[in-house]
Amino acid sequence: MQKRMGFALILFLFGVVLTLAAKRIDINGVVLRVPLAQTPDTAARQFTVPIQAQYRIGVECSRNLPFETLKNLLQQGNLIQVQLRRGSVPLSLNYFAEPQASESADSSAQLGNLNFGKNTVGQDIAYFSGSPGEKYEVSYSMMRPLGAIDKSSPTLIIYLDPRQAMLRGTVSTVILILSYIFWFSAAVALIAHFLSLRHR
Repeated sequence: MQKRMGFALILFLFGVVLTLAAKRIDINGVVLRVPLAQTPDTAARQFTVPIQAQYRIGVECSRNLPFETLKNLLQQGNLIQVQLRRGSVPLSLNYFAEPQASESADSSAQLGNLNFGKNTVGQDIAYFSGSPGEKYEVSYSMMRPLGAIDKSSPTLIIYLDPRQAMLRGTVSTVILILSYIFWFSAAVALIAHFLSLRHR
């Protein structure tokens, strides 16, 4: 009897640990959003990151304009220039290639650093490796007037690299499934224990 209870308790604890681990892994990928509509010539914002990972700095625009119109406007070059500091130390950024206007360029080169979401079109400006516990400051300045892009609510965004976010999401799902298996096994063990007590 005690062995069954002990086994059920162990399964229960495994379920708790795995559930907490899954929640820790499945984090919100966005660490900073700043609307660009009212941005002065130069501005800066501080932020932190939740995990050791690669992050992207970019611009996100809502599809309030026709898709082709918004895409063509963003293909004309980066909206902002960015710099990054960790504390007081300047950090080197890795920059994505901007779109190439040449008709001889292939389709991927013409799109360059553009990215496409369900309701957004954006520019990935640069990426960096971030560490939790550190304070970062991103400085940004407008490279060109917003013009018609202003209607699409352009926003500075810093977010977890989508490839790492997808991997962490997959791992989180697997761990969560395992936790459910342990919860179910613990419940079965407890039911078996109480049924055995009734038949004594």
